[in-house]
Amino acid sequence: MGNSFISCLYKNGVWIRKTPARAVAEMGYGFLQGYMKLARMCFNAGVRRFVILPKMHMIAHTVFWMFDQADIRDSNLCIRALGLLSAIRSELNGDDFEAEKMRKEGQATLT
Repeated sequence: MGNSFISCLYKNGVWIRKTPARAVAEMGYGFLQGYMKLARMCFNAGVRRFVILPKMHMIAHTVFWMFDQADIRDSNLCIRALGLLSAIRSELNGDDFEAEKMRKEGQATLT
């Protein structure tokens, strides 16, 4: 489910139309459920894997936001504005490079 979720985000580009946005949100929800299930299994087995970082919380908020927007809006959703791909990439790489880059970009536009 995680591969499908990320593949759809990349395939759709910066803007996702309303209908696919709902499907992408459902894939994202499946990704989060799978992540939590595997994390729980590893924790119960005493294996240190799937360490949950704060970015997973942000990804969850973003997925729920996508559900809300897909249900109430007629317009497309701007995924790049959310920084979702950057957050996922940072999460998978185990670093904050992308998050730091986006923070600096945001500061540059404010000044």
